[in-house]
Amino acid sequence: KVDGAILTNSEALARKLGCRREDVKRLVEAYAIAALARGIKYVVLDAAEYYMLNPQSSGERVSLTPSHTWVDHTMLLADYYRYGRLRKDECCYLFIIGGEDIIPMPVVRHYMATTPNFHDKDIDTDIPYAYMLGEKTYPLLESGKLFSYEQYFHVGRLPFATDATIEDFAGYLRRASAAAGGIAVDSYYGQTNFPWGDESLVVCRPLRDAQIPTSSSEFESAYYEGEGERYYVAKKGLVYSLPVNVSNLEQFFDPNASFYYFNLHGSNSPTYSGYIADHVGNAILPQHIATTTTPNIFVTEACYGGRFQRYAKRESMLLSAMSSQTLLFLGSSRIAFCNNRYSIDNSDRLANVFIVEMLSGVSAGEALYNAKVYYETADLFAWTVVIVAVSVVFEKLFLKLVDVLAGKAGC
Repeated sequence: KVDGAILTNSEALARKLGCRREDVKRLVEAYAIAALARGIKYVVLDAAEYYMLNPQSSGERVSLTPSHTWVDHTMLLADYYRYGRLRKDECCYLFIIGGEDIIPMPVVRHYMATTPNFHDKDIDTDIPYAYMLGEKTYPLLESGKLFSYEQYFHVGRLPFATDATIEDFAGYLRRASAAAGGIAVDSYYGQTNFPWGDESLVVCRPLRDAQIPTSSSEFESAYYEGEGERYYVAKKGLVYSLPVNVSNLEQFFDPNASFYYFNLHGSNSPTYSGYIADHVGNAILPQHIATTTTPNIFVTEACYGGRFQRYAKRESMLLSAMSSQTLLFLGSSRIAFCNNRYSIDNSDRLANVFIVEMLSGVSAGEALYNAKVYYETADLFAWTVVIVAVSVVFEKLFLKLVDVLAGKAGC
């Protein structure tokens, strides 16, 4: 069996979802039991009431609140990792249930914090949970040296919107359990900003090479002319914005796809909830994602494309996706970086390798880990931009969970 831990705070989560604490605990336990039947041995670590396994303090009760630090919470992880595991030689899976208001999320200094006119000064990231090095994590992460250390956990987090209910939680776990064998990527929908089309085609080439169908193929002869320019609606499986935006998206968007890829602008402004195209504004909104019908994987390179803190479902693409059909969301909560020219680098390359790994059949956690390891052969600049500056926002595949990052330039 594969080891895993579910970290949550049943008391805080019940308050947020407006239900009884017992309801939360029953849902989490039921999910752990369902996972056990598939070979995943999850241990539930309830920060509101945890009993130490360490023989020297066996049975000691620990009660944490969301106001405690993430370092305090790693004490529970360390106790489980050392004394509660079946397999001592494997990386575990860590599923954090709840946003930063339930289980604190580490905040690290942005490596570009001193750059003039660059307003992202810090980054929310669950990467420190993967290494359990406490305060030492910060300088190691900023320098990129952290990734030479052993990773103890593949980390994924399921946050909840400000208007979430217990049914949103139950619905996600229900969909996740139903997707027991994984998500079959049998169709995809990709949408890119026109200037980034060449890079996006390279990122999504593994999907084309695998001959995965896409509904956009039928639109490849269509085009739009404006101001002396001809803009094709679709090319090699990707839909393009300018010509495709919220004014006509319903003609092109495929709500039945099992894989979604977006390379568009994003914004941290409360007035921009979706993704944006050059010159025409909104290209897609959360309400479009809410219409999806099939369990799916969602990869976006948009700046702030994975924002979730203190937003309602319809104010965040991530939260809308996770409350509909998405099981795995890969995105960024900050400005993301890419090469912005052929050939691909940074977020483009990370997304590309992640897609390759996922299609090879490995878990989401392993796919992202392998994508990060790929950068060990890159120069220090690539290490810094991709691994550190990348904001980590996460959602996970139902079983195999993972830190999730993204990045992209020019937003």
